[in-house]
Amino acid sequence: MAKFLPAAKKNKTFFKKRTVAFYGLDKRPGAKEGSLIKAVNLSTENYPLLSPRKKRGVKKSFSGRSVYGFGFSEKLYYCAEKEDGAPYFYYDDVPYFPVSATEKTFAHVSGMIIVFPDKLYFSETAQKAKNPDAPYESLEALHEAKKGDGTLKAGDVYLAGTGIYSYNPEGEWNGNLTSESDANPTPFCHQAQTEWIYISDNFGSLETDAVFGQRKDGELIMSSSDSSGDINTVTDWDSAPELKGAKRGDAVTLTVRYRQADSPHESVYKKYQTVLESVKPGNKCYHYTFSGINVPEKVDADGTASSFGKYIRYSARITKSVPDFSVLFSHDNRLWGAKDSVIYASALGDPTVFSLYLSSAASSWSLALLSGGKFTGGCSYMGYPTFFKPDSIVRIAGDYPEEYMTMETHGVAGVAKGCDKSLAEAGGTLYYVSDSGPMAYSGDFPERIGDELGKIDVSDACAGADSSAVYFSIGGALYSYDVKTGLWTGISPSPADFFASFSGRCYALCADENTIFSLSEDEALPKESGEVFSEAVFSPIYLGTLDKKETGRLSLLIEAEEGAKAEFYISYDGGAEGKVFTAEGSGVYHVPVRLRRAESFSLKVKGKGMWRLKTAELSYSPGTRF
Repeated sequence: MAKFLPAAKKNKTFFKKRTVAFYGLDKRPGAKEGSLIKAVNLSTENYPLLSPRKKRGVKKSFSGRSVYGFGFSEKLYYCAEKEDGAPYFYYDDVPYFPVSATEKTFAHVSGMIIVFPDKLYFSETAQKAKNPDAPYESLEALHEAKKGDGTLKAGDVYLAGTGIYSYNPEGEWNGNLTSESDANPTPFCHQAQTEWIYISDNFGSLETDAVFGQRKDGELIMSSSDSSGDINTVTDWDSAPELKGAKRGDAVTLTVRYRQADSPHESVYKKYQTVLESVKPGNKCYHYTFSGINVPEKVDADGTASSFGKYIRYSARITKSVPDFSVLFSHDNRLWGAKDSVIYASALGDPTVFSLYLSSAASSWSLALLSGGKFTGGCSYMGYPTFFKPDSIVRIAGDYPEEYMTMETHGVAGVAKGCDKSLAEAGGTLYYVSDSGPMAYSGDFPERIGDELGKIDVSDACAGADSSAVYFSIGGALYSYDVKTGLWTGISPSPADFFASFSGRCYALCADENTIFSLSEDEALPKESGEVFSEAVFSPIYLGTLDKKETGRLSLLIEAEEGAKAEFYISYDGGAEGKVFTAEGSGVYHVPVRLRRAESFSLKVKGKGMWRLKTAELSYSPGTRF
């Protein structure tokens, strides 16, 4: 009888996988291990470690008031509702003038903040010149100072809380004005906390439009100001209007109406492009002087000047208009804009003038592109005014109008419709949102950078940037793109409505909180209240074969700060998840987690406060084939 020795025992072979770098958000199938399919309130600041974002600095909270946009210059400015619900433009938290209840676009030209679509401006230059170094302690003190230096004039308006006051020409109180006509005056000064500051004449409209008619005695309102007839002026008449916003040097359109004396309904119109040389107040009127034109007293039916013409100068209209731009930005001290397929540049240093076409470097400029289609975005980039359509990019080369020429690139992914506020520059690269998602553009051909986000809704996307990251509000959430590592992460489950950059930092108005937060490190600001709750879900980890794996072990190296907590959950083969460990309080944890047999598993972390995952190490052995 044959005898058999007992079979020798086989030792199990264990394999190890160690992850020491965590690669950010990547929702694509087959993403590399260490990537995340969900990221909420996380940061790449501590890469290769996985960690939540820090508490954000609070710049301004609006306590339920609607906000229509914000920006920075020397001070924070924004358009928001007052306590009574009326939308106003604020500069340094002082309300200056009413605006429409619409989203705003801002630009900076010649010390002015341009507000669109309202076509208004606020002059920081005038603000600095007119505000005293020390605000007046009282309204009476301001009034006496104005009387003393001779600058007090009729109609000066003062706002005191909800009360509105004015002074007559003698400098006496007119009292609290409560009529509807006085409900929205142009303030001369405004109470800032407990002191008074001077704010007159530092804002107005980019446009001018006024009609001048006959005097009551039948005398014409226009006459030649000199014998040559080269300069004309609008002279005295009853109730003559002031041209709001008109100033010396403005390019305006002067339209003169000629009417037949015996047929008042028959008229001839002549239009002149001219420059406003002077604006002077007179008795019951204003005087306007124009350069370079000759306005005849009589014309024939074809508008030709004639000393015997039967059409007599009757009235005039002075206009200065700004196109209804859908794209707006500043470049080289000009205001640039686009309407439909037409590009415009203002006169040099004057964002109010778009119809001054002269052979000079200061001239305005416009160009209608034959390619058609509406522009969807634009900005100043790499020294060029740069405009985008959904499928093309147009750059303007040259230093002044006579040199301007277009450089067009077609068949590329440009800015998607409704995503004009997604343009942001970081590290010399321009980022924006196209119909295909986030893009990076360096002056050649744009490249897609958002494939890791998966299929995402790009409508109404916007973005901002600082030196290290671009922040995209897209698909109903707020994401960060690290420009050094190329990693994505989710930094807020709610979107942002507006972004602005200032002093190397990026700020965002987050809709849910109705607060302007600093997305960049800013130790000077108070921090948001409450804890930061974070969540990370890792891409499934597959163990290399079709075999079910024997029981394995997962070791986690975790660091948690005082008061922080990190809970770890595991799901097997896409099934229900279960909690396996909680790291709580200050310390470093080396945690062995027993694993079930499975083809794959996924790890989830839910945290509160500041924690860091440094290493995850998996050990397993092959099992039986299923």
